[in-house]
Amino acid sequence: MKTETLVKRQLSAEEKAFCRIENIAFYDGTEHKDQKKAEKAANRRVAKIRDTIRKHLEYGVVWDSKMHTHKFFSQVKGTYVYRKRYLKDLLDDHKAFVKAEKKQAKEQEKRKKKEKDFVDSLSDKCGRDVYEEIKSCIRTGVNTTISITESKDNNVHAKEYTTWQKYTKTKSYPRNNQDIDFFVKKGWHIKAIGGLVTFIKGKIDRNGMKCLWIEQGRSIADITMYEGYLVKGEHILAESLKAAQKANRKTRETALANLIGKRAKDKVTNELLRNTTVTFDMSLASGNCRPGTQAFVNKLEDLLGHEVKEMNAYDVLLYGRKFGVETYAKRTINYAIRNNKNKKK
Repeated sequence: MKTETLVKRQLSAEEKAFCRIENIAFYDGTEHKDQKKAEKAANRRVAKIRDTIRKHLEYGVVWDSKMHTHKFFSQVKGTYVYRKRYLKDLLDDHKAFVKAEKKQAKEQEKRKKKEKDFVDSLSDKCGRDVYEEIKSCIRTGVNTTISITESKDNNVHAKEYTTWQKYTKTKSYPRNNQDIDFFVKKGWHIKAIGGLVTFIKGKIDRNGMKCLWIEQGRSIADITMYEGYLVKGEHILAESLKAAQKANRKTRETALANLIGKRAKDKVTNELLRNTTVTFDMSLASGNCRPGTQAFVNKLEDLLGHEVKEMNAYDVLLYGRKFGVETYAKRTINYAIRNNKNKKK
């Protein structure tokens, strides 16, 4: 148990108030493993505090209104009355302090509960913990703090600052901290869409809806918010919803053309690979070593359960990826394709 706790238990309310007003520490917070040592240390500290209070009441200075000067308690008639009044003022001040402290703690607890309920509601809307949703889209460091608060407007504030942390009595090192504060308007919620933290209102409309999103620069605290439209999972900066839909349509048409072209190319490539035969000698001729080629063939025969003398290039590439020798398999395939072209000529 901390010695400070034992000291507080022995002091009265007036004595605690005196310590607080005169900035007298209850104890340095030292912990003693032995209970008897802790109690002895606490008793010594209590005796010292009470001795300080006694000296203050004996030699303390008060204002004499008749003489318009300061006098010691002991020099004023009715010293006991002054002491009693002084202790009463201490106790009243202590009661007011405790009352204000309790009120502040209650307000803080109420505010924390309200913030927690708001964050829980955001998590329910996005389907998982909203903090995980945010961290999946932006880079964060060891000392990055993220907070979410209900506000009148949607906004994001990010700052980076340095503090000095001591690791010895004489040496210290700089520690970079980042604070990212999200302010969410009532009725809106946060969701990760397309790898970006997006502010949306209500359910997602795939045909198009207004939204806000943030983009992160090279620094963790370099965060910028943009306002635009969300159309079929794409964030678009446009003047109107129609312009955004038109831009999305053009993007999707280009992506579709590229996909069709890629599939056609893949089809031709696959046909070429299936019609190309690869042998053991071709692997050696392409520059692969004999032990490596023999090891590949041995693994292949063990897997298939029969002897392999030749194989089409498509299967060679497939098993090359499986055995972790894709580079050597591609080298052999390229040699085989060039060799077949030379034969046709």
